[in-house]
Amino acid sequence: MTEDNKPQGVVLITGASSGIGKEFARLYAKRGFDLLLVARREERLQAICQRLQEYYGIKADYIASDLSEPASPQQLYDEVQRRGYTVGTLINNAGFGLAGGFASSELEQAMQMVQVNVDTLIELTALYLPGMVQRGSGDIINVASTAAFQPVANLALYAGTKALVLNFSMAVWAEVKESGVRVLALCPGATATAWADVAGMPTQAANRAVSPKQVVRGALKALARNKGYVVIASPEQRLLKWAATIAPRRLIAQLTKRMIPTEGA
Repeated sequence: MTEDNKPQGVVLITGASSGIGKEFARLYAKRGFDLLLVARREERLQAICQRLQEYYGIKADYIASDLSEPASPQQLYDEVQRRGYTVGTLINNAGFGLAGGFASSELEQAMQMVQVNVDTLIELTALYLPGMVQRGSGDIINVASTAAFQPVANLALYAGTKALVLNFSMAVWAEVKESGVRVLALCPGATATAWADVAGMPTQAANRAVSPKQVVRGALKALARNKGYVVIASPEQRLLKWAATIAPRRLIAQLTKRMIPTEGA
């Protein structure tokens, strides 16, 4: 990222209290950007902002928000406007997964996942993209997943949400590519975060996980080149992603049922 194409304004990061979102905050602060961090856990956000301000000398503010609430994107946008911030970079990182067969899933929890992974991401993109295009500058990073490239049994809805994020982001990237706005779909594989615990999955794949630092560094390199999407994953997961592009989708769905355990397995 050069000074010439450095977006003006704060970096707004959702899901910023841990994992990939927290690492995005650290690396952007290290590069001298002011931050606006969003997550549910106010105490954790407050502590992160204080540390980043003290260590890097930037301004870091936060907004505590539950992005599973349908009204939350507009409320977040309104609060950002009220505080007088211009968002130069939007990182839609908030999201979660649910492991297990879809027939046994709880509908309310499943729809909350759709709200966070898809609806909130789309609405925040819709709220901030027009201003970026008008200014001729801005970055949007939407966090998808390697699960976006294939049907994944026992993560059926999660993989579906991430497929939408990938294809939506790539289409918008093509639409605004000549405007000065960069859009990136970030597709990490298994990452060393608390995601697996939240999803209800065992952690036997932890030794194949990449670190949040690897994911974020790879994302910013791809963003600087305006690549549209990037996959950051272990060699094994990159191989699976490649295989999913050539194997019959029926076969991939059946194989993932063996690979992804149901909740409590």
